[in-house]
Amino acid sequence: MRIFICGGVNKKMKKEYIQGIHEFAEAILERNHSIICVGSTTGAIGEVFNVYDKNNGKVKILIPACYYNEAEAIESKHPSIIVNNLYIFQQIALTNSDIIVVLPGGNGTLAELHMLTDNIKAGYHKNKVIVYNINGYYDHVIETLNFMINSGTMEKSQLDEFVFVKNAQEAVKAIDKYTK
Repeated sequence: MRIFICGGVNKKMKKEYIQGIHEFAEAILERNHSIICVGSTTGAIGEVFNVYDKNNGKVKILIPACYYNEAEAIESKHPSIIVNNLYIFQQIALTNSDIIVVLPGGNGTLAELHMLTDNIKAGYHKNKVIVYNINGYYDHVIETLNFMINSGTMEKSQLDEFVFVKNAQEAVKAIDKYTK
């Protein structure tokens, strides 16, 4: 299974999130899934990347050109593609993955999550989206999405493509369910 990993790269991410992400990374590595992610060794993405890198897991790195200098150090060990912008980044990630996992993250991760809802509505991908709601991280986002549905500004069918999970075990179980 090819998993597109979305999430934050901030160095200041709290340990309460990192531990659960580490458990998730070890579990998907154990199942021999490959990952596609932005090149980072920090934050949520970095935690998954570091587990894969240390254990020779299969990683494909997508590097938006604006972040190239930050990712240069890890580019040489794993195959990477440099893309001109974040829209192309997501297009490549969606067409080269079977499932999407959204980890805790900041503004960029929220932008990815919202782009995913638009891509689902437009029919650009059929990938299931698993949102790792570790320690309630996405509770307010879920409330906002439900508010949008109840307000008539978002289709419920867009949210139906998302699976919200609370821990690494639930995330892996959801991935196993959708393994092709």
